[in-house]
Amino acid sequence: TVGAEWHNSTIYCNVLQGNDEQQASKVIEVLFAPRFGKCDESQFVDSQKNLSTIECSYSGNPQPTLIWSRQTDKKA
Repeated sequence: TVGAEWHNSTIYCNVLQGNDEQQASKVIEVLFAPRFGKCDESQFVDSQKNLSTIECSYSGNPQPTLIWSRQTDKKA
C-alpha cells in the first residue's frame, strides 16, 4: 500500500525480453493530508510580547499553510 512516506520516491520497472533488458523509472508524487510531525511542549514566550517561538514540524502534499491564532480571540 502506497503511503505518504513514498512521496518523492523513485520506482523502477525492468523489462526482460530474451537477452535484452530495459529499465524505466518514475519519481512518484503522493498526495496526503496535512499532519503534524512534532510540536514541542517547550515554547519560549517573551513577557514583552516582542518575540515568541513555537517549534513545530508538519508535512503534507500539497504543502500546507499554517496559520497560528490566539486561543482568546482567534486573531492570527
